[in-house]
Order: sequence, then structure tokens, then C-alpha cells
Amino acid sequence: MRKLYSFLIFSLIALQSYAQCQPGEVEITIFISLDAWGYENYWEIYPESEMCGSAAIINGGNEAQVGCGGAGQQDATGGNGYPSNTTVEAGSACLTIGENYTLQFIDDWGDGGSQFFIYQDGVPSFIFTGGGNGNTWTFTAGDSAIPENDLPCAAASVEVDGPGTIVNNVGATGQFFEVVPPGDNCQLPGLWCETGIDNSVWLTFEAPAAGSYEITTCNSGTNFDTQLAVWSVGDCLDFSSFILEASNDDIAGGCAGGAFYASRCYVSCVEAGQVFYIQVDGWNASEGDAEITVSTYDAEVSLSAQVNSMACAVDKGESGTGSINSFLVGAGVNFEVSWSGPGGYTADTPSITGLEEGTYTCTATTSCGDEITQSFEITMPSFLSLSMSITQPDCPQSGNGIAQAIGNGGTAPYVYEWTGPNGYTSDLGTVTDLNEGQYNLVMTDDNGCTYNQQINVTSLNNLPLDLGSDAALCQNYGETLLLSAPAGYIYTWQDGSQNQFYLVDSETLDLGEYSFILNMENAEGCSAVDAVVVSVELCGGVENEDFESPTLFPNPTTDMVTISGLIENSRIDVVDASGRLIESIFSSSTSQIIDMQNQAQGIYFVRVEVAERTFVYRVTKQ
Repeated sequence: MRKLYSFLIFSLIALQSYAQCQPGEVEITIFISLDAWGYENYWEIYPESEMCGSAAIINGGNEAQVGCGGAGQQDATGGNGYPSNTTVEAGSACLTIGENYTLQFIDDWGDGGSQFFIYQDGVPSFIFTGGGNGNTWTFTAGDSAIPENDLPCAAASVEVDGPGTIVNNVGATGQFFEVVPPGDNCQLPGLWCETGIDNSVWLTFEAPAAGSYEITTCNSGTNFDTQLAVWSVGDCLDFSSFILEASNDDIAGGCAGGAFYASRCYVSCVEAGQVFYIQVDGWNASEGDAEITVSTYDAEVSLSAQVNSMACAVDKGESGTGSINSFLVGAGVNFEVSWSGPGGYTADTPSITGLEEGTYTCTATTSCGDEITQSFEITMPSFLSLSMSITQPDCPQSGNGIAQAIGNGGTAPYVYEWTGPNGYTSDLGTVTDLNEGQYNLVMTDDNGCTYNQQINVTSLNNLPLDLGSDAALCQNYGETLLLSAPAGYIYTWQDGSQNQFYLVDSETLDLGEYSFILNMENAEGCSAVDAVVVSVELCGGVENEDFESPTLFPNPTTDMVTISGLIENSRIDVVDASGRLIESIFSSSTSQIIDMQNQAQGIYFVRVEVAERTFVYRVTKQ
């Protein structure tokens, strides 16, 4: 959309011819709307038969660094050319009526963006929009390329309560400094859907009597998306004298005549003979025919509003997000309001924002002095929550876990976003094929409100395998280490043996480090792996020949076993084949008898700790 600077009002809007223009000549005045790189531009006006740079009648911009050839040397710091993001009056000249002239525009960077407005004797006559590396336009002095009804002073007349007047905006323009209503809210009286104008045309009507009037494009002759505004005007040549009375883009609830996205607005408290100007623009540069009617409005003025309740629930201390935009049906934009609401809330603007849930009451006073009161309700949706059902996987990596999320509260429908271990993602409410791990779910409702929940998926058969810490055995003391796993599983050690226990005897190994690895499975196929590293070393202290390992006998046994070669405070543990501790004894003598006559037949392990060394004996009870 072209840049329009409606906030800049120049006295040059109603330009008068300079005294130096001779009869048969017309005075032209050039205005340029510049983009963010004004210093990249250069332009000239010269007779059509000439070339750029040879016979300039009037020129401007960065002649030193751009010029007719676009030298590519421009920069923002050289002080050359025009400033950026502004509108400048580029100068005036006298041209011979009926002669052809060329306006040549050069953009050194190739992004266009500048717009040229040519006024002849104070009247807008030509509008040229630059693009790319530049443009060459030809125009005839004294002529005008401005379409019919493109200017307020050339507005088409509309008969009140009469047939519709059809205007066409094809080729129409947004005039230099042309007024425009505020925007960015469709269907709300007083605003347009967009900010700015593209191709507006003008109409006018005179009120035959005091009262209220409806102005609309909702007629069968309208065939494009219109934006509508009504202005009271002091001087049709001077946009600074325009006062916005009413505007609308898209009738709330649609147009009964089916005339595309038509518009409707009202003026009230009108005096007989009062004149208004109607501005019709195409939304997003739409073009076509618009049929405009002006009708006497006899119904009472009513107060209504565009109510936007809170999209998401908020906790205490958080700000509300509701809003109410009030407007009058049957009247224009010039009214006053007074609001009251929950917790002593007050305001005096037609639109109020940041509202919590509750009832808000508006009293509107029209320009005629009439008061209308209406209440509006702001609601808050219930808080979002999740109901979660989890089916645990059989094994940590069996991939058969299930999590079902059911959204509650907020505004359905819901969108689910899962993330989990190893890059897991899903957008389903119910997710399957889950392994053990931590998963995060973000649920978003239809208003964009979110709820986060984290779940831990654990397997039903998370095997409790722990062989203990790494260890060191003294070979010269004959130390042993018993590695044991929990009972009731299937075992496979690193050497292929399939026992619950694994006895590491330092005297059968060379000096060095050894890894002992156990893979353990259950009947469902779940598995776990653990390993320990055992270092076999020669230890200092008592020499081997001065130390005798404890002796256990008889083995096998039917009732008693005796352990000799102990020292005071030796510890003796008896463990059954399932790893269960049967008995623990601290011996105070050099020998100890273990009573096993009440134990069932089978394999037992007797672990003896003496002088900070450990010895394990496999005992068979018969």
C-alpha cells in the first residue's frame, strides 16, 4: 500500500498560479512521497523530444551521486538528495499547455518506492508511482489523468431517499494528504479494516431536513469490497477542514443485498441543508462499481458494542484480556461515553481494554445530548486441564506404552504437541508405542491458551539389576568376590555361564583388570545389563607365606560346617541361592561353627571377611 501522510497539512493544497506563468502556460507543483532510502532517487521533467540530462525544466534528488545514469555511488551520509520516510515539495515550473513532457525517475538501488504528485494550478492532475530501477512517464500539460470523482471537489451527487448513485473507482487514487479514518478493526463503526487508502472516489449529499441518515453501499449495484466514510467539510480543496462523522468497513452480520463486503454508517443530529462528503475506497485495492444510497433514518439511536471476552483464564494478580468497543447504531462517531464496572472500574473512552470478567455498563451521550445506557458482559473461560491415562510399557524399550490425554476447560478443540526421549514427537491426543522415559505435552485450545504437563513413563518390568561397585582383589591374599543377581530371572554372563552367582577368585587370574558382565532377562523378554570391573593386584602388608586363608569343612555337609583360621571380629555371612541373607555372625575366636541343619538342601555361599579381606565359599547342603 502506498504511503500517505494525512497528518501533514500544507497550505499548498489550494495552490494558486505563480505570476510568472504566461498566458497559455500552466503552473505545475511537484510533491514526492519518499521511502526509507530517499537519497537513492533522482528525477527530471523535460520536453518529450529531449533526453534526461540535456534540457531539464525542473529536477531534484541526488543528482551528484545518482543522476540520469544511476551511477551507484549514493550513500546516506553524503548530504545529497532527499531525506527518507517523508514527503517533500520538490518545486514548481511553468509548462506550455498542450505540450508533452517526460518525467523520468531513477532509483539507484532498484527498489522503487517513491510516488510523484503533480498539481496544475493547484489542482491534482497526475499521480505516478515508481518501481524497480526507475520509470519514464509522459504527460500533457493542461490535461488530467485523475479519474472522475477522484477528488472531493468533483464528488458525485446522491439524492437523499432517492435511487442509488453508482461510482467506479477503477484507476482512482489515494490523493496527496487525503484524509482516512483510523483502521485495523473490521465491522466496527468508526474504523476501517485497514489503515490507509488505495483508490478512493467521492460523493456528496445535502440533508433536506434535520434528523438522522443512513449511508450504505449495501445495494445490488455494488460489486467489490468497499470501505465507507462520511465527512463534514469546510473546503473541498483543503483536507485540513475535513471532520470525520462516520465510517465502516464490512457490515456486522453481512449485507442483506449480498453486495459483497458492503459498508453502512450513520450521521445524526443533522441540520437541514447540511452538506456531507462520502468517501468510498476499495479494501486491499479492490476495484469496481459501488452503488451508494442515502436514506432518512427514523429509528431510535441504540447503543451496541463489539465484545471480546477473555480468551484465556487468568489467575489472581494477572491482568484481564477482555475488551469492549462501543458504537451507536443510527448515529456517527461523535459521542461521549462513561463506563463503570467490577471493582470500581471507570473509563471515558468508547473502546476499553484489559478487562476482567464481569458486567460493564456504558452511558453514551450523543451529539444531540441524548443519553443511552447499556450493559455488556465479559466472560472468562474455565481453566485448562488434562485428564491423563497411562498404560506402562512391558519393558523400558519394548515400545508398547500408551498415554491418552483428554483436554478439559478452555475452548475446544484442542491441539496436542508431545515431545519425549530420542527426539520423540506427536500431535495426537492418544500416543502409542512409548518407551520408558519422560514426556512433555503442550495442549493448546482454540483461543491459543496453553497447558503444559510432564509425565514419566516407567516400565512394568524394570529389572532391578545391580552388581555393585568396581572392586580390587589381592591375589597374594587369595581374595575372592561373589557377584550376585536377584533371583527368578534368566542369566547370561560374559563367559556364557548362566548362574545367578559368579565367583571371582583372584588366585585363578593374572594380575590386571577384568570386566564381568551380566545380561539378565525375565519371562516377558525384558532385559537389563550391568557390569563391574575387578582389579587383581599384589597387596602390601602381611606376606602371603605369613598368612593362611580361612578353611571351611566339611563341604558338602548335612548339618554343620566349621570355619577355622579366623581372627577376632571376623564377619561371616551365609547367603542362599536366591541372594537372601540367612545369617550374619561376628566371630570372637579363631574358629566358628555354622549350624545348617535347619536349612533346606541346596547351594549356599559363605562369605568371610577377615583382616580387611574377603573369601567366598560355595557350600552344598545335603
